[in-house]
Amino acid sequence: MTTYEQVHSGAVVLGHDGALWGVEHIEREPTLAVTLVRHGQRVTGWPPVGIEVTVIDQPDMSAEFWAAQNLIDAFGSVELIAEHWESGT
Repeated sequence: MTTYEQVHSGAVVLGHDGALWGVEHIEREPTLAVTLVRHGQRVTGWPPVGIEVTVIDQPDMSAEFWAAQNLIDAFGSVELIAEHWESGT
């Protein structure tokens, strides 16, 4: 099972209410904070480490992968501390 630490912004997850929610924002530092959005309603939570989540749909992360790879090639290791997804609409 996937934990919130492994989820990326743009994913669709099954909420604790049984509804589908979009992952709008993830902040990994200083503590894990996740903002979910559904029908314009935003909910931010601070899940404890290791909390499992059902991921229904993953975003296409290919552009982000290559951007991170370029940074790693240029500077060594990198750490992703936050992600924000915008629908473009």
